[in-house]
Amino acid sequence: MIPSAKRTAANRFYDELLAGEHFTSTCEVLDKALQDPGLRYDGRPIIEVLRPFFLSVPEYRALQATTNRVMEAIVIAMRHLRVDVPMQQLLDIEPHMLTFNRHDAAPYGPMWQRLDGMIGPDNELRFVEINSYPDAALLNNLLGHLYDRLPIMNAFRRRFVTRPVQTVPHILDALRPKVPAPGEYRTANIGMILSPSQPVDRDTYLLDVVGEGDRVQAFLDQNGGQAIAGTLDEFSLHNGRLVLHGEPIDLLLTTDVDHLVQVGTSHPTHRAMELGVTRLLTDYLWRRAVSAKAIFEVLTDSAYADVFGKELFAFLLDHVPWTRRVSQRKTTRGAEVVDLVPYIIANQERLVLKPNRGTKGGGVVLGWQCSAAEWRETLERCAVRPHVVQERISAEDLLHPVNEGGTLKHVPLATDFAPYVWETAGADAALIRTSKSGVSNLGAGGTMTALFLVD
Repeated sequence: MIPSAKRTAANRFYDELLAGEHFTSTCEVLDKALQDPGLRYDGRPIIEVLRPFFLSVPEYRALQATTNRVMEAIVIAMRHLRVDVPMQQLLDIEPHMLTFNRHDAAPYGPMWQRLDGMIGPDNELRFVEINSYPDAALLNNLLGHLYDRLPIMNAFRRRFVTRPVQTVPHILDALRPKVPAPGEYRTANIGMILSPSQPVDRDTYLLDVVGEGDRVQAFLDQNGGQAIAGTLDEFSLHNGRLVLHGEPIDLLLTTDVDHLVQVGTSHPTHRAMELGVTRLLTDYLWRRAVSAKAIFEVLTDSAYADVFGKELFAFLLDHVPWTRRVSQRKTTRGAEVVDLVPYIIANQERLVLKPNRGTKGGGVVLGWQCSAAEWRETLERCAVRPHVVQERISAEDLLHPVNEGGTLKHVPLATDFAPYVWETAGADAALIRTSKSGVSNLGAGGTMTALFLVD
């Protein structure tokens, strides 16, 4: 990656401070913070890098613009999905899913989500997948505060104006009740829909659905909201508000949207959504469609060029890697028609195979890091579990300062850039993850740092 002169200078100055009197204090503060179980994943620390990820303001604005343009295309694709049967089949959309209406469309889709990508050597941002649930948004904000309080930052600010890019203002905006009662100042009350056989375990439920169980609950407690659990037959409509256990419900959270669909549009939950007083945390159809990594086939297949328009489709080809759902078929690769499976075998070094629906980096196989036998074995599994093949994104490993056995080292790490996209504000803040393996998900051994802007 070719950073701006300001970013280069910021990294250099910070590293000089680390190499001087601030190495010990930086390690001590981070090590103490990492004793918190909330900053560990499967028992290991989620922070390894001693420096925030600095970007100049112009660099950041350019990355925001790129993200918003790609989101514009995804919104267009989602509108087209309702009338395109082949697209529905590609994304495993069943007819009953098309009947569910969330009633609160916004310019950038659901409340908030994340586009995962990497910045290439040409300083351009390219995306590999979209995450439709607000995973790690609160954790990301916490890391920004943690780095911001490091003693080294006081010395750093003698030369640079810098700040972490926060998620919480956007989260508060997204969770503001759409129809608050007079004089009511609180975040949303979340109604967690349970199946009759599902035990009530609030933190586990929130962790399963939004990835940050106790952190979400603490955030709600601090800002006047609640997470309340109940079965669908316990919801009712009173004075134009959806109510559960005597409390108004602003957001619905469910692990089984099919159950919500089956109760019918006359149910209080549906009537409340139609009235605009309650909504689902994540759109049903949207989540089903974009959780399929094959959504990137829609964005890169010339068959859909007219849907996006010539200019936007050309932009997509620059920022979204060629992606195809794996099957025995012919498809396009640029201007060329290729036989897909033989093409995958012959081009292992430049391709990635990943489950079509998967999380935490599970099952992702990088062609340039495995043997030909492992590649063929993965390809054979595609017949049992749907996969996509994706073009390798060119991204250089970046040098990051770390503590290795009490010594300051600079090690090359794959570094991704995953912007959050808010329903009305668009792209702002980003998850920054680092990895030695090339798969940056925390579940695959990745770690995190925080995004800071420098002026």
